[in-house]
This record gives sequence, C-alpha cells and structure tokens, in this order.
Amino acid sequence: MDKKKRIVEKTKELISKKGYHATTIQDVAREARVAQGTPYLYFKNKEEMFIEIILSLFRQVDEILVESRDKEKDFWGRIERIIRRTGLFIKKHKEFINTAQSIARNPNEIGRKGREKLQMMKDSRVKKFNDIFKAIDREKFGIKGFTDDEIARFTVIVIEGVIERIACGDEKNPDDAAKFAVKCLKNAFGVA
Repeated sequence: MDKKKRIVEKTKELISKKGYHATTIQDVAREARVAQGTPYLYFKNKEEMFIEIILSLFRQVDEILVESRDKEKDFWGRIERIIRRTGLFIKKHKEFINTAQSIARNPNEIGRKGREKLQMMKDSRVKKFNDIFKAIDREKFGIKGFTDDEIARFTVIVIEGVIERIACGDEKNPDDAAKFAVKCLKNAFGVA
C-alpha cells in the first residue's frame, strides 16, 4: 500500500475511534508508520485529509449509483440494488460515516472551504440520484399519474430515508430494507 493510501486509511480509523478533534497529524503519521512530516506532503492539514476521505466515500457511493443504473434496467431492481449496495457500504464504514455526519452538520467543525467542497459533492450526488430515476418508462413499470420529477423526488426521499435507517442501525439487513422500500414505493405509486 502506498504512503498516501496508508495515511488516509489510518486517518479514517483514528477519527472513527478517537473522534475528529482528538486525532492529530502526529497520531496519523505514527499509525501509518511514516515520518511526522509525511502527511503534509499530501495534505495541508487534518481538515484537508478529513475532506479527502469524505469525498472518496461520496465517489464510492456515486459508483454504486452509476453501476446500479447501468446494470439494472428494471426500475424496481435498480432501487433494490442501490439500497442493498449502499447499505452494505455504509455498514462497512459506519463509524467514520457517523463521525463525518456529526461534523458536517455542525458548520463550526470544519472551515468554509471544506464545507463548500462537501456541499458541492452532496449536490452532485443528489443530481445523479435524481437523474437515475428521471425519464423512466412509466408505463412499463406500471406507474401512472405521476411526473418524472415526482417519481424521482419521492423515490430519492424513500431511498435516503431507508439508507439513513441503515446508517443509524434501525435497519439491520440492507437486503430486507431494500425489498421493503420497493414494496412501499409500489404501493405509493399504485403498482400492483
């Protein structure tokens, strides 16, 4: 594993265990088994490392969205796949994601540039999410009486809600949660 990747992984582990504020660059260097100044070759400061990790996680979620769109042509199967894959991803990175969410919700935790980067990535993810569910063949999937925008917005709200429940531990099994979400959406859209 290259040094930068080791530094990023150890930063993620330490922030998950100790919290953002208690983790120092020196801790990261020691755990990554690199010289004290090595993290500064790749990152300006701890916040930049933290933002890089979050952006990396967002990119991985984006990959799940795109892969689900490309591999699953069935609207309902696409929803199940997104929830299942994202749920498993969140469970794997749960501690860090919980820490990141608490920091992202408090604007004083990170600087303005970090918040702007996170907001841009979040906005991009929401757009990709919406695009995946727009312009589907409504007739083919039995959905009548709803616009593309209504279908996309409601579907995204349900998916994000289920994923949030997985993240906080209320839903233990992403596969069951995905099937339940599809059942609920079918009922909401009047699909038999």
